[in-house]
Amino acid sequence: MNHPSPLSTSLSKPFIAIFIGMLLMTQNAFAEPHTHGARTHDHKLPAQGYAHRHGNGPVGKPVGGAPAKPAQRANKPRTPAMANTRGGKDPNVILRNAYNRKDYATVFKIASQYAKKGDPAGQYILGQLYLNGQGQRKNPKMALKWFKKAADKGHPGAAFFVGNMYASGIGTGKNPGLAFKYIKLAADKGIPDADYPLGILYANGKGVKKNPKLGFKYISKAAKQNNPLAQYDLASMYMQGIGVRKNPAQAIKWYTKAANKGVALAQHNLGLIYLQGIGTKKNPGKAAQWFKKSAAKGMATSQYILGDLYVDGIGVPKNHKTALNWYKKAATKGLPAAQYSVGAMYANGYGVKKNIKVAKTWFQKAAKKKNKNAINALAVLKKNGL
Repeated sequence: MNHPSPLSTSLSKPFIAIFIGMLLMTQNAFAEPHTHGARTHDHKLPAQGYAHRHGNGPVGKPVGGAPAKPAQRANKPRTPAMANTRGGKDPNVILRNAYNRKDYATVFKIASQYAKKGDPAGQYILGQLYLNGQGQRKNPKMALKWFKKAADKGHPGAAFFVGNMYASGIGTGKNPGLAFKYIKLAADKGIPDADYPLGILYANGKGVKKNPKLGFKYISKAAKQNNPLAQYDLASMYMQGIGVRKNPAQAIKWYTKAANKGVALAQHNLGLIYLQGIGTKKNPGKAAQWFKKSAAKGMATSQYILGDLYVDGIGVPKNHKTALNWYKKAATKGLPAAQYSVGAMYANGYGVKKNIKVAKTWFQKAAKKKNKNAINALAVLKKNGL
């Protein structure tokens, strides 16, 4: 049974930020949610990279996506020092003390003075203040202006922000070419957080000619720096042979690292891997454990598959009531196959008292989304005068 690959995008942490089923044509069972005995559970592995669009194309193929906007955190910046004042007072000490007091007005005043004199550190700090609305009203356009001034003077942290802003369209129109230029500048100057978005740009061919090998190189660097999203992408590249020879064992290794850091898609993919025995022996119990984790994080596809497992008793004790609970969670998120399965459970009285009226409602929801099983189920109900 194939499930649609979930769509997901990622957030790259900034550098120094201030910031189911067959129908039974019988009188007693109008719809059955599963092919119990002959079930193969051949769910496709949605192994596209975390920062790529997920679709119905070849598994693991990067088909879009871009580095996300910088996360907004209120941390004190560790910027290159600004030049000392003539009076001998170190402006960095004054600045640091003002940050500790959260006196952003003073920080803004000092940073402005130095920024207007062409000091890249002052320009970088001023860009952060405008981006976060600290000491001044939030103004992404002004933030980009000052970040760019600093970046063009070689400030690596500012270059990282400029690249991310062009990639995500914050304070400006999206411009993949400029995004690539500045993110690469930041990476070349040793900004660790620039490696991941740079790898994504190479892997997708955004702002630069597609180069999966270079994509693999930079994503691998980021993964080794314990970036969980990069670890997920690296696993996907190993699984599909993007920029590197296919290596399911390595894919499992990196999916596990990302999954242990809470990446829901990595947890979901490990569930599929152990359920189907991809690159390893089948282990239904382990598969169920991983699906429970991703399902608990709200992944509709995981919730739906978990419902399947409880109906069939694969990796977990057979329990129709629990299965229905998971189907409902996925159904309320709009997953047509889950909506059909909820209807089938009510139509047959599995895990709940039989209720054709409720079953019909769920079949109708799924039918509106062109689910063939639901359309057939409604036809059977109509034929039986229900």
